[in-house]
Amino acid sequence: MTTDTQELTVRTSRFGPVRVPLGQVYEFPHGLYGFEDQQRFILLPHDDDGVFHWLQAVDDPELAMIVTNPFTFFPDYELVLPDENVTALKARKASDLSVLAILTVQPQSKQVTANLLGPVLINAAARIGMQFALDTDNYATREPLPSKRQAIRAA
Repeated sequence: MTTDTQELTVRTSRFGPVRVPLGQVYEFPHGLYGFEDQQRFILLPHDDDGVFHWLQAVDDPELAMIVTNPFTFFPDYELVLPDENVTALKARKASDLSVLAILTVQPQSKQVTANLLGPVLINAAARIGMQFALDTDNYATREPLPSKRQAIRAA
């Protein structure tokens, strides 16, 4: 049997047990910042539009983060990846990678913010991911997320 037909049951605190093909489990050799010990993640859809997903840790039912493609909300977002990062992700070129921003809901204001300074990169074909720290002052870890309508008008 191939990994595409074999399944894994992932226990989650939000969704209960979720069965996913092994081919949809992404290895993060260095984990995520603050969660270096968690090295296997899956992406679960959050909405019908496919705009938001949950990045769920396979081995920690409590660890899940809402993520989105930052270009949906920030069309001018730019990131330059050093060749060693593209190579570490087993990508032939940067366009082989998906870019995700981790979102946070601020407790007091309920404002949703995106971490544009630490994007998550995934090579779906190689099933590998990493979080990358940008070396720039152009973005913040808590960039207010505009509405989709505002983002579309800005594009």
